[in-house]
Amino acid sequence: MVLNLTPSYTLTDSDADKKAAGYADLFFNRSFLDPLVKHEFPKALCEILAAHDCLPTTSKDDAALILSADIDFLGVNYYVPRRVKARESEYDLDYFTPEYYFENAVNPQGRFNPYRDNNEILPQAIYDIAANIRDNYGNIKWYLAEIGIAMDRQSEGEPGADGVIDDTFRIQLMEEHLVQLHRAIADGANCFGVHQWTFIDNWSWINAFKRRYGFWRLDLETGERQIKRNALWFAELATSNGFYQR
Repeated sequence: MVLNLTPSYTLTDSDADKKAAGYADLFFNRSFLDPLVKHEFPKALCEILAAHDCLPTTSKDDAALILSADIDFLGVNYYVPRRVKARESEYDLDYFTPEYYFENAVNPQGRFNPYRDNNEILPQAIYDIAANIRDNYGNIKWYLAEIGIAMDRQSEGEPGADGVIDDTFRIQLMEEHLVQLHRAIADGANCFGVHQWTFIDNWSWINAFKRRYGFWRLDLETGERQIKRNALWFAELATSNGFYQR
């Protein structure tokens, strides 16, 4: 089983923002993790859905399936954190969404990826995911099934004299994230591997070929493939099971 996890972080240290982050985590992470690992849905989630007349009808067979299902290990996809704050404006939709309880926010002191819609960069989130699984989900076996750093074709540039596209920005961020994963494993996290997204630039339902993640570039006009430095770096990482920090 593979889940896309987005750890929730507060905009400020206020109690209201902490409560908002708790709601976001409940809807976007615990709603999947709890039934998969703990064999039950969070009570708080069920109460909220019932209060908004959104609690689905279930049968005894549904409950039995959740109780009996076991996963061999968990795959985790991670790309970006979720930054939230307590609602400041009135909720004006005529139907219920999780954002009834919080507003998405932007950290004014944050780092951002200019090549991926200015999404926040937060390598610490990898450690926090690992610690959460360790402390709250029985330290089950898991692996980082998908992690990638988006760039666009222009920012990657053209191949150098050696024929390699120099996507050093991607390598630097991957290193920062893997340092946090290594720290988490040293602190007892039961993570056994990493898969970086992805082998070759691919089409996305959301943005077509705008965001590039591949180890190899795909020329859409000719079909030619060109290797990126990240591919060579990851091959060395896999062979040596480590890297020297920059």
